[in-house]
Amino acid sequence: PLNSSLSAMLYIYKQAFEYYHMGYSATLGMSFAFIIMVVLVIQKYTIEKEN
Repeated sequence: PLNSSLSAMLYIYKQAFEYYHMGYSATLGMSFAFIIMVVLVIQKYTIEKEN
């Protein structure tokens, strides 16, 4: 089906440059970056704890 397998980054890109929802896409991008940062911090502390 149409757009059923859209990745998060492609969805953000489409919101910004196809639909001109710049504020929404900026919010999505910052949220995605924050989620990645949280996952990386958790992973870092987990790896340090094992060593």
